[in-house]
Amino acid sequence: GASKRKKRPPCAAHRACHIPSFRVGAFNFMIMNSQDLISFAKLGELDCVNEIIAAGANLEHRDEKDQYGSTALIAGAEHGHLAVVQRLVNVKAQVNTKDTKDGGTAIYWAACKGHFSVVKWLAMEGKASVDIGNNNGSTPLFISAQTGHIDVVKFLVNQAKAHVDAALKTGATPLVIASEKGILETVRWLVTEGRANVSTTLKSGHTALTIAASFGQLDVVKYLIGVNASIMAETPDGNAIETALKYHKTKVAKWLAGENIKVGLHYSLGAFFCECDRPPFRCVRVFVRLCACVCACVRVCV
Repeated sequence: GASKRKKRPPCAAHRACHIPSFRVGAFNFMIMNSQDLISFAKLGELDCVNEIIAAGANLEHRDEKDQYGSTALIAGAEHGHLAVVQRLVNVKAQVNTKDTKDGGTAIYWAACKGHFSVVKWLAMEGKASVDIGNNNGSTPLFISAQTGHIDVVKFLVNQAKAHVDAALKTGATPLVIASEKGILETVRWLVTEGRANVSTTLKSGHTALTIAASFGQLDVVKYLIGVNASIMAETPDGNAIETALKYHKTKVAKWLAGENIKVGLHYSLGAFFCECDRPPFRCVRVFVRLCACVCACVRVCV
C-alpha cells in the first residue's frame, strides 16, 4: 500500500507559547486562533505566523493577555521582528492602528525600543505615519528622543520628515524631553541638525533650559546656554538659576551663577534701562527682577 505521508512537526513556538493541542493516532494537531497570531508575532516565528494567517486569523485581534491590547503588527514591531512586520503589512494589517492603553502605533513602539530597521521599513515602505501621537501626544520622534535612540531620531527627522517640534499636550517637545533626561548627544543633534526651537515654552511656562536645570542636567544646561537659551526666561519657578535652587540642584545653580552671572546681570540691567521710559510699574517690576537675580547669584556663591 501507499506509504503514509509524514506530518511536519509543529514549529518551535508551539512549546514556547503553550498552544493547546490534541492527539489523533500518531499525529499532534495544534488549535490555533487569532490570539496565537500575536504570540507568534512577539516571538518572531514567521512560519507559524504564515500558517495562522492562511487559516484566516483576524489580523486586528487585540491581545487578551496584557493590558495594552496590541495587535499582531504592534507586537511584532515592538519586539523588532522585521520579517513578521513585513508579512503582516503585506497582507493588509492596519499599519496605523493604536494599542488600546497608551494609543501607540506599531512604528511608535518600534521607535521606543530602538528597532531601527523596523522603524525605517514601516515609514518608507509600510507608509506608516511618523507624526501620529499616542494618547498624550507622544510621537515616534518624541519617544526615541526620550529613550536615547539617536539613530532613530536622525532617521525620523532627516528621511521621514517628522515634525521636530511636535509637542505633547503639556507642550513638551523632543528637545525638552531629551534635556530632562540629560541625553546630550540627542539634544545637540536636535538643535544643530534638526533645528529644534530652544525657546519653546511648555504650558507650565518652563523651557528646555529650566527643565534641564530642575533635573540637574549640568552638561545639557551648559550646552543650551551656549546656543543662546535664555538664562533669564520667566517660569513659575523663576529663572534658570532660581529653578535649580528650588530643586536643590546646587551644581547647576553654582555654574549658572558663577559662569553666567554677567549674562544674567547684563540682561536684567538692559531690560531695566529699556523700561525706564515706560509706565513706572513696569520699571519697578524689572528692577525687582534684577534684585532677585543678584540675590540668587549671591546666595549660590557665598
